[in-house]
Amino acid sequence: MNIKNNIDTSIQYDAILRKCRTFLKKKLIENLQKKDINNILFLKIKNNKWIDVINLSIIAIIFYKKNIINMEIFFLRKNNIDIHNYYDIYTKKAKLLMIKKNFDYKEAWKIMDFSSIKDIIFQKLFRIQNMEKNLQDINNSYEKIYDNYIDILNYSIFMLIKIEK
Repeated sequence: MNIKNNIDTSIQYDAILRKCRTFLKKKLIENLQKKDINNILFLKIKNNKWIDVINLSIIAIIFYKKNIINMEIFFLRKNNIDIHNYYDIYTKKAKLLMIKKNFDYKEAWKIMDFSSIKDIIFQKLFRIQNMEKNLQDINNSYEKIYDNYIDILNYSIFMLIKIEK
């Protein structure tokens, strides 16, 4: 793989995240419940609302990593900590994983059709829903759920990169 391609992807990735971050509205997510997020994600994916999918994926990651059930509790518990701080922490982790996978898979997403990437995103979401139903039966279920939300986030960014070209 050409290193320049990976650098270009990294720059595009950052630009997409900056754009998405500006659309993250505390007011809109204050009443978001963990139990509702996958249904909302499903509708956003179905309707190609990729900025919303990216932001909701990050919120879902916060739900799992901070062990909260709704964002209202998060804001009460963390009254002086801005949601953007967590947004930045988890998007940096997602980007590091993207760089590694992008190198391993030789930027395969670039030759994939939109429908193929969308199918992968749906597959990741369905996998999360299945794991949530069987939490007790799956080893490291929270980490696996987290990993799938990271994948949804990264594939959604790839969709926006492709759309903006």
